[in-house]
Amino acid sequence: MIKQPSGEDLLLATLGEGDIFGEMAMIDESPRSATVIVSEAADMEVMEPTDFSETFFKNPVVMAPYLACLIDRLRSSNEKLFDLTQKLEAGGENEPAVPKPSLSISLGTGLVLLPKSPLSKRTLQLPRIFMKKFPFRIGRQASGKGPHILQKNDLSLINCDPVQVAMSHISIEQEDGSFYVRDRKTRRGTSVNGKRLHQDEGELLYKLSDKDNELTVGDESSPLVYELRML
Repeated sequence: MIKQPSGEDLLLATLGEGDIFGEMAMIDESPRSATVIVSEAADMEVMEPTDFSETFFKNPVVMAPYLACLIDRLRSSNEKLFDLTQKLEAGGENEPAVPKPSLSISLGTGLVLLPKSPLSKRTLQLPRIFMKKFPFRIGRQASGKGPHILQKNDLSLINCDPVQVAMSHISIEQEDGSFYVRDRKTRRGTSVNGKRLHQDEGELLYKLSDKDNELTVGDESSPLVYELRML
């Protein structure tokens, strides 16, 4: 989180197991741009800047998660900039569904993803996927053996059409007590409850209903249809 000029804390993300923070400190010695608060006891691995440089040359494979984190944070910054541009262009009238960062997150809540079509069922390794950390990133599983070295997904859909599903397709976000689906500027887009999300349509973000939601990954003809339920 960061401190706003008003003195209020601005929550940037809720991290979970395997996530990385403070990655910029490995590259430069500038003052920290944000701080972290631990909500419960946790084990953490610490990497010093000198360790980063040495590992980068001696064992570069170890650096893959850190590089993936940097790329994902840059993408997320671009998405937030897109949100802000939309809001400014709207001028207060018919404002897009841009989430308002807040600390008022209801702990213990989340979402569950279930398949609604035969093909979508084959893309999941489990009959249902529970989401407790946000943003929760969903994309296509990398082709070939093993994961893509710089892929950072919380859920990788298997055996799906690469024409329809991007390697980094959507993120499920939680802000101000609500949940949102964000299309990550993909070629085919995403649909939620019949609402089309695509950069050509000018909208990438959709606020989920408190009831059940239908999610289509890809264009209108995509067979990858899922259900998102509130827990």
